[in-house]
Amino acid sequence: MGWWRRCGSRKVFADHITGAKPEAAYHGSKLATKLKVMGVELASMGITEPAEDRDEIIQFTEPKKGTYKKLIVREGRLVGAILMGDISKAAYLMQCFDRDAPLPDGFERVALRAQSYAVFRLTLVKGFNVEDEVEGYADLVAKGLPCFVEIKGVTYCAGPGLTMQNVPFYEEVVAFVEALDTALVQRGLEYGIAAEHAHSCCALLASKRFFINDKWNTVIDYDRFFTLLEGGEEFGPEDYCKETPEWALWGNGGFDPRDERVDRKGRPKEQKREEKIGLPTEEAKGSSNF
Repeated sequence: MGWWRRCGSRKVFADHITGAKPEAAYHGSKLATKLKVMGVELASMGITEPAEDRDEIIQFTEPKKGTYKKLIVREGRLVGAILMGDISKAAYLMQCFDRDAPLPDGFERVALRAQSYAVFRLTLVKGFNVEDEVEGYADLVAKGLPCFVEIKGVTYCAGPGLTMQNVPFYEEVVAFVEALDTALVQRGLEYGIAAEHAHSCCALLASKRFFINDKWNTVIDYDRFFTLLEGGEEFGPEDYCKETPEWALWGNGGFDPRDERVDRKGRPKEQKREEKIGLPTEEAKGSSNF
């Protein structure tokens, strides 16, 4: 049946039996598939060779990485593609192919070339962009295909137009992040919720390109980056990332255990809790021994 189930023939059948469009004709399904052969990922859609004089071939290869990409474009529309080795852009290409819409400016760069370390930052402001904006942001991600999407609740600072009522609770940020993740999956985009920092009211969606060997790799390896830069060869974001710390992963809160939580007066929060329930603090215990 291919990667996406098609319903073209059923729609034509329905048009005929209901009389809605008696002249409707079935011209075949748009076929696409994605599979893994001998450890190599492959994706294919539409035609694999030019069928008309107006068909244009766009190819990109990276022999050292074992990747091959070939697109067939007809009058500004994608009619076929083959991806081997790196199929991270398959979902994006499938959308272009399936919708039969004119390709956007810069299509070749987005579809083929190594991507820069692109991050979208969404600042959530309750009453402005939290309640009904998930689908619009999902469409934006589908167009830009960033490496990461950081979603953060707004930090209040006195000014016209905003009050503390516009600052979302972390639970509301979590609900938005989960809804956006679902919307991206529904669009066939390969993203996942990778990390969080609850204390900052912040979470991170990441492309599955950074889910390497069943582990998220969302940290920039700066030493590796400068080594690659000095090497002079083309490289992408996946080449200089490293594993996300366990405490930063989604569901673990995101507070670095090497840090210490303090209250507004700079006192450790654990100490404040001891004082509240009437237990002696470490300082008090030490002075009592003299």
